[in-house]
Amino acid sequence: MPKVPVYNQRVEEAGIPSVRQSPEASLGTFGGGPIVERTNQSATDLFKTMGELALKEKQKADEVAVLNADLQLSQRQSQREQETSTMMGRNAFEAPDKVKANWDKDVNEIAGTLSNEEQRMAYRNKSLARSIQLNEYVTKHVTGELNKYDRDTTEAYVSNAQRDASQNAYDPTRIEASLIQQVGALRQYGERTGQSPEQIKKNILDSIQTTHLGVVDRLISNEDFDIAESYLNNTEGNLSGDQVRQAKSLIESGRNKAKEKKKLNDDELEKELFIRTLPDSKNPVTLSELNNLAKSSKIDRPTYDLFVNRLVKVNDDPTIPVTEKTSKLYEIANKFMELNGNGWGNAEVNEETFMPETEAKGNRLDDLKEFRKMVSEAAPYLTKEQERAFYLYTQNDYNESMSAKIGIMKSLMNYISSLDLKSAGVFLTPFLNTLSPSVPVKKSMETAQILKDQAVVTANPKRTAYKVGDIISLPGNRRAKVTGFYPDGEPDVEIVK
Repeated sequence: MPKVPVYNQRVEEAGIPSVRQSPEASLGTFGGGPIVERTNQSATDLFKTMGELALKEKQKADEVAVLNADLQLSQRQSQREQETSTMMGRNAFEAPDKVKANWDKDVNEIAGTLSNEEQRMAYRNKSLARSIQLNEYVTKHVTGELNKYDRDTTEAYVSNAQRDASQNAYDPTRIEASLIQQVGALRQYGERTGQSPEQIKKNILDSIQTTHLGVVDRLISNEDFDIAESYLNNTEGNLSGDQVRQAKSLIESGRNKAKEKKKLNDDELEKELFIRTLPDSKNPVTLSELNNLAKSSKIDRPTYDLFVNRLVKVNDDPTIPVTEKTSKLYEIANKFMELNGNGWGNAEVNEETFMPETEAKGNRLDDLKEFRKMVSEAAPYLTKEQERAFYLYTQNDYNESMSAKIGIMKSLMNYISSLDLKSAGVFLTPFLNTLSPSVPVKKSMETAQILKDQAVVTANPKRTAYKVGDIISLPGNRRAKVTGFYPDGEPDVEIVK
């Protein structure tokens, strides 16, 4: 069998000359080359860009989430600050603890809505800043309320001590205790608030002065003017010159007002007593009552004697002639108009109505008393209705209605002045009844006009058949209105156009 030739008896393994041995095939081996490499780079860049875009979107979402959380926290901050502002005075002391508890709850509640650590970290920074703001607000509010509470409490304490001194104006021990309390409170307050020694001293002096003047004022209100004057003299070393002068002026003014008040009260009492001395009074005055009034100094001795004497007198004494009675009535009526019309004493008078424009004061009250005395002493000459009228309508002040009626009375008196005294009394008495406040001024005028017409007839018994107001014919086709009558009875006329 033929043999295969053997070369060197072995097969040697050797690489292809000039070809690098490698277990990997390059892109070029398969025909890729640079084109494939560029494609791979593009893909890498694409994935990188997509990653960057995703990161940016996440950052945006985180920012919006944190912004929304901060918005909610801002609203809660405003709410907590509003709640703090309502805690006033002592209640403000509880604000720090209450606000902190609620705020911590707010912060944690909102943090729970965030979805990742980045959001929570950013939120923590913002909440820390807001916590600092809220703390500053609460601290400022509490400090302000503490200062205000301190000031208000101190002022209230001092005012109460001053009021206590005033209410115990007759007790030197209580007044001294009040001053000690005020000095202590004001000194401590000044030290707490950092006031200067000069300011503390001034505040104490002002408080002492207010206390002394308050005591004086209380004594004046009680009408203890002598005690008030004595207290002022003992304490004026702590008061300024102006304060002493003002206090003395108030004491003197108080004295004058008290005198005026007593006169007014006495005037009302006396007028009431005069009316009650009338025989038909529903509540007649008694000797026992008069004695008690005199003992209590509510009426003086001359007034007491006047009332006692009036009780034994009778009205319209039949032993007195009618002409004398009428003369007395006419005299009193004229004095009544003089008193009310011309304004005795210090009353200002209206030039048109001849009535006082101001309330009776000073000497005028004395004049009223003197007039009533005149009426009381003339009781036997007057009817009880006439006497009562003069008492009732002798007032210490007058309204427009009364002023008008007095003016009407003055006009009536002028009409009846030419009559004999007996006739004058007949016309005057009916008019006195119209002075009552219940009678309208118009009715008073109507009554006066009727009385005037009657007076004209009485004064002129031979008068013509005409009456006031009639229209009569005159020569020349003229007409006239009857306005009155001459003493001979002939009419006084006014041409009618």
